[in-house]
Amino acid sequence: TLKEALTSGGSDTLIVNGQPKHVVGYMKDFLFTPEQAGTAVGKLSGGERGRLALARALALPSNVMVLDEPTNDLDMETLELLEDLFADYDGTLILVSHDRDFIDRLATSTLALDGKGHAAETPGGWVDFIRQNPDFFADISQKEAKKIAEKPISAPPPKTPAKKLSYKDQKRLDDLNLLMPKWSTEIKRLEAVLDDATLYSRDPKRFEATMKALETTRADLENGEMEWLELEEKRESLA
Repeated sequence: TLKEALTSGGSDTLIVNGQPKHVVGYMKDFLFTPEQAGTAVGKLSGGERGRLALARALALPSNVMVLDEPTNDLDMETLELLEDLFADYDGTLILVSHDRDFIDRLATSTLALDGKGHAAETPGGWVDFIRQNPDFFADISQKEAKKIAEKPISAPPPKTPAKKLSYKDQKRLDDLNLLMPKWSTEIKRLEAVLDDATLYSRDPKRFEATMKALETTRADLENGEMEWLELEEKRESLA
């Protein structure tokens, strides 16, 4: 099942970046619903299998990841998820790809092979490489090479206007919906502790620690509410 594939068994949690995480929460990060936890992997669509492979790979501790044609057979939703996740990856990505737009969005260095034993490396993505090596590939027409060479260096790759929140923003919004009630509950708990008029005289260290915790949690809630409001307004404007 999907749950077993992510946890290497039937556990409810897995370790991600050194921290335990509930499998259902991790599934949501990769656009799966809680109801899919018991779905057999063999019944997943091609895009869902791609997201599952991505989820399993990113759950492993690593500082280098090698991806061979990672965009093949992916739907647009999964492709956007892939770009967002890899843009935030802290390690080194080695991408083997024919997807020029994908390379332009992620690559900081491009190494090209011409099939004849020659290799060349250029900082940046595909457009940067062709601009500096217009004759490197025999199958690149002069017209295409000229068009790329004349493209302004500062011009970003074309991108379809967003119609919904990015994966990163949506995940943060979902997280805030869970965190804000927890912060509110914690504030009430800490305030209840401080309602004890004898606390300071009995245990001044606990009093100070509780005061600091209350101040921090109140700040977290205030900042979280402001961030939530901004994301909600952004989501509504896109919708």
